[in-house]
Amino acid sequence: MTKIICDHCGKELDRMKDYDDISIETMNSFYDTDLCADCRNELSERMDKMVKEFIGKED
Repeated sequence: MTKIICDHCGKELDRMKDYDDISIETMNSFYDTDLCADCRNELSERMDKMVKEFIGKED
C-alpha cells in the first residue's frame, strides 16, 4: 500500500481520520492536497480568523 504524507507537516496519514486528496477552494483557485486532521483543523481556524479580520466581523 502506498504511504500518503501530509503536505504540511510530513506525517503519514491515517485514512480513517485524516484527509487525503481534499480540494481547498479559494476565490481564484482550487488546491488539491493531503492533510492530517491536525493540519486541516489548523488551516480551517486560520482561514476563519483571516476572513473575519478582513471583513471586520468578530465572534
